[in-house]
Amino acid sequence: MGQTLSEPVVEKHSHQGEDSRLPLDRLSTSSAPLSPAAVSDNQLTVPVSALSRQCRLAWAVSEMQGWRLTMEDAHAGILSLGDELNGKKTSFFAVYDGHGGSTVAKFAGDTVHGRLAANDYFKKRDWEASLKRAYLETDEDLRANPDFRGDPSGCTAVSTIITPELNIICANAGDSRAVMSVGGEAKPLSFDHKPTNQGETSRIVAAGGFVEFGRVNGNLALSRALGDFDFKQNSNLDPEQQIVTADPDITVHEATPEDEFVVLACDGIWDVLTSQQVIDYVRLAISQEKPLQTICEELLDRCLAPDSDWGGVGCDNMTMMVVGLLGDRTKEEWYAWVKGRVERGEPYATPKEFVEPFGQGGNGPRGALMGGQGGGAAGGVPAGILGGALRVGSADGGISLSFPGSGAGGEDDSEDEGELDLPAIQAALRARMAELEREEAMEGEDGEISGGAQGASITDDADMDDVEDKRIEDVSEPQGSTTPKDDAPHAASSATSL
Repeated sequence: MGQTLSEPVVEKHSHQGEDSRLPLDRLSTSSAPLSPAAVSDNQLTVPVSALSRQCRLAWAVSEMQGWRLTMEDAHAGILSLGDELNGKKTSFFAVYDGHGGSTVAKFAGDTVHGRLAANDYFKKRDWEASLKRAYLETDEDLRANPDFRGDPSGCTAVSTIITPELNIICANAGDSRAVMSVGGEAKPLSFDHKPTNQGETSRIVAAGGFVEFGRVNGNLALSRALGDFDFKQNSNLDPEQQIVTADPDITVHEATPEDEFVVLACDGIWDVLTSQQVIDYVRLAISQEKPLQTICEELLDRCLAPDSDWGGVGCDNMTMMVVGLLGDRTKEEWYAWVKGRVERGEPYATPKEFVEPFGQGGNGPRGALMGGQGGGAAGGVPAGILGGALRVGSADGGISLSFPGSGAGGEDDSEDEGELDLPAIQAALRARMAELEREEAMEGEDGEISGGAQGASITDDADMDDVEDKRIEDVSEPQGSTTPKDDAPHAASSATSL
């Protein structure tokens, strides 16, 4: 997982905003209307007191560096891209997860929405074509810019256009993810791009690459990204056909009366919790009338590993964005609407307690490591990852598995029925194997070196560098699939009320 700090950086950088029906130029601090190419997060985040109570969207985002040496994520929250229908705006939200550096992610955060608003397809309301063009043109901008020549970094990109009708068009390249709550049930708007997906493998091989250990050319653990130009060197192929491509997959969700909110986040969140667990957490917190910004910030804290010895899980940069789909409701009415549905358990029952991913009541800043005091799963694996599907423990220094109903750890898990979550098993095994490897390495060497950001010491796990630290486990659907995932069942241990 590359280098980590001895103590995490937990300071949050957060923003929030609401979409009013007032004209854009009346909300801006500038006297002149903003052009689509000039919009920015800061220009469109205005005091709530300046907004009409009749809002269509409410949103918030929070990001945290965590255990990493640097913050490599970026995001964009644009309430109006200039297209309006009966006074209602077209909005854009995106999360960019950088790897190998922050350059590409930051450039994407500043550029993609401008490219989107300026292209002809957007003006014709051809949302899918406009998103594809925006991604590919941003990638070409990066390649052509001499300031970025030789930069090895890349980034994922997951973004949503929310139309005046509240239809949602999602574009994705990489393994960040967008999920929406439809009556409390998690509906995926994007699917992770992994080299082991059949369609991805075929493209990689056709372009002259290979897949080894689940990675592109044995290196990169995702198969689509902005940047990463070392994997885009075949001049005889179009951008869509390169070993790694910025060409996004696009899904379209037509608005329904059950639509509640959308969550966009990088894999620092999805490595720890399933899509359904995140939707459950956000929905329950909304029912408790917590501000969206607070919800994002608190979930980042809960996804942060208590130490850096978790095989990378909970040690990544984290960015999470929630977009409330208010429709014709005021924000107060929307909160009351969601609260009533949660209290009545309709149409999808939301658990009244949240599973703590890293346990509670013992070691660490927020409770015991799983398998320690107060932990609900053996072997040091977050319950959120396991989703209640299995337990991973140590047997004579090796690895043992036990499944729901087997009474693992003296528990009767018979109520945790459901299909096995194979990606979760992969994640759990990887975490335990990494733990065993570290234990062996510690017998002969000390990995601590002084210095680094914040004056903290740094632990160097030399098994893979920062460019390679995208997660190995495959949590993706087959390429082109639009069927919602059957998420892992809710984990049954270390639950707490919000």
